[in-house]
Amino acid sequence: SSDAHGRRLEAALAGDGVSLSLVQRTDLPTTQALAELDERGEARYRFLVDGTSAPRLDGDQLLRNLPGDIAAVHVGTLGLVFEPMAAALEALVASLARDTIVMVDPNCRPSAITNADAYTARLRRILERADVVKASVADIDYLGFAPPSRVLVITDGPRPVRVRHDGVASSVDAPAAEVVDTVGAGDTFGGALLASLVHDGVDRAGLGDATAVLQAVRFAARASALVCEREGADPPTLAELGGW
Repeated sequence: SSDAHGRRLEAALAGDGVSLSLVQRTDLPTTQALAELDERGEARYRFLVDGTSAPRLDGDQLLRNLPGDIAAVHVGTLGLVFEPMAAALEALVASLARDTIVMVDPNCRPSAITNADAYTARLRRILERADVVKASVADIDYLGFAPPSRVLVITDGPRPVRVRHDGVASSVDAPAAEVVDTVGAGDTFGGALLASLVHDGVDRAGLGDATAVLQAVRFAARASALVCEREGADPPTLAELGGW
C-alpha cells in the first residue's frame, strides 16, 4: 500500500536486503492483523481485510515477473484464504519448476475462514505439490488430518518438534525461551527452515538427506525461540543467532 503502514513495511524489507522486484503497489489501505495477547503471550487475531491491499494480489502480474531460478517457495496462512490472492498463490505453486522446494504452512485462522470446504479443498490441491509442511498441533486439530508431504514438521509450543521424514519419525527439542509473546513464531520457524536448506544447497532431490533436514529443523527452532523473547513479529538476524 502507498499508505504509511505500507511505506514502513517496504522500508523494512529494503533495509533487510529483500528484493522488491515482485512488489505490486496500490492505493488501497494496508491489510491489518490485530493481535490480542493472553497471559502466556499467545495471540488471538482479528483481521481488517475488506477493501485492503494484500488480498488484491494480481496473479497474472506475479507470474509474468517471476524469476526463473527459484530455490524454494513458502506459502500458507491467510494467503490461501482471501481472494484473489489465494487463487494467485495456487497458480504460482502450479507454475514452479520441478526442482523448486515448496513449503506449506497452513497456519489456520478459523476466524478468517468463511468457507471451510473451499479452503480445505484448495489446501489439499496445493499439498499435492508440497515437499515440506510445517503445521502446529492446532492446525491439525482444525483440519482433521495430518498433511501429506515428504517432510512433515509439527510444532507444539515449548514441547519437542515432531518430524516425519520419508515415513521415519523423530523429534527436536524446542530451546528454552522467556516468552514475551508468540507473534511471528511460526512464520519465523518456516522461513528459517527454508533458509537453512537453501544455505546448505539442499534442493528438492536433496530432501532425502535426513541429517540436513534435521539440522534445518534445529536452526528453525532456535530462530523461533528467539523471536518469542521479544515483542512482535521481529525475526532474528543470522548474526543474532550466532550463525548457522
